[in-house]
Amino acid sequence: MGDFMNIQTWNGSSTLHYWKGEGAQYCNMINGTDGSQYPPRLTRDSVLRIYTSELCRSLYLTYEKDLYHHGIPVYRYVPPREVLEDPEINHDNLCYCVPDREHCLGAGMLNLQPCLGLPLVLSTPHFYQGDEEELAKLVGLNPIKAEHETTIDVEPRTGVAMYAAKKMQLNIPLKRYGNLPSFKNVPEVIFPILWVNESANVDADMAREVRNAVFVPFVVVDAICGSLIAVGALLLVLSGFRFLHIKRSAQQDKL
Repeated sequence: MGDFMNIQTWNGSSTLHYWKGEGAQYCNMINGTDGSQYPPRLTRDSVLRIYTSELCRSLYLTYEKDLYHHGIPVYRYVPPREVLEDPEINHDNLCYCVPDREHCLGAGMLNLQPCLGLPLVLSTPHFYQGDEEELAKLVGLNPIKAEHETTIDVEPRTGVAMYAAKKMQLNIPLKRYGNLPSFKNVPEVIFPILWVNESANVDADMAREVRNAVFVPFVVVDAICGSLIAVGALLLVLSGFRFLHIKRSAQQDKL
C-alpha cells in the first residue's frame, strides 16, 4: 500500500528535469500523492510524501500531534524543518542550488527559475523557519507557527485528508543590475510580493457522512473483533476448568 494514490508521472515523465545541482537525481524524483489522499492505516511514525507542482519538487511531512476534526480523530502532519533547511546544513538540498553550490539560498527558500523560467523565489510565509539574515533585512515580518506553517490533518484509518493548509510566499530577488540608475541603491534582498494560504476543509456535514460511512463501521468492526476475542478467551478458560473438573471426577471414580 506504500504507493497508494502516488503520482507516477508528471507531464508524461516519471522524473523531473529542473534540478541540475549536486544529487540532482534525488531532487528530480516524483514522490507521493497530490495531498488529498494517503495510504490507509497511518501511524504516528508514518511519513507523508507529496509532489507539489507549485514548488516543482516533492516534499514530506511528519506527525506532530493528535487532534479532532468535527469529532473525528485525526493526526496532524507538518513539514519538518530539514525539508527546506539551508543546503549547507542539509546536503540533500544541495541539488536545489541554482546554478551551483556557490549560489545556494538560505533556509526556507527555493529558487523557481529552473522550472518557471522567471526570477522568483518561493519561501515560507514571513520566512517562517527561514533564513534569519533575510528576515533581519526586512521590516514588518512576523513569522508565527499557527499562521504560517503548512499543515495536513489526516484520518489515520482511511488516509483521507480532513483539513489541509498549504502556505507559500512569492518573492523576487532584488539586486543591483549593472549601471541602471533605478537599481543603483537597491539593497540585495529576497523581497516578498505576497503569500497565500491554499486550504481545503471537510465541513461538518461531510464530516458526519465520513464518520457514519467510514469511521463508525471501523469502530464497530473493532468492537466486534474485540468482543469475539474476549468471548473466545472466556470460552477457552471455561473449557479448561471443565476439563479439569471432568479429569478430577474421573480420578475420584477410579478411587
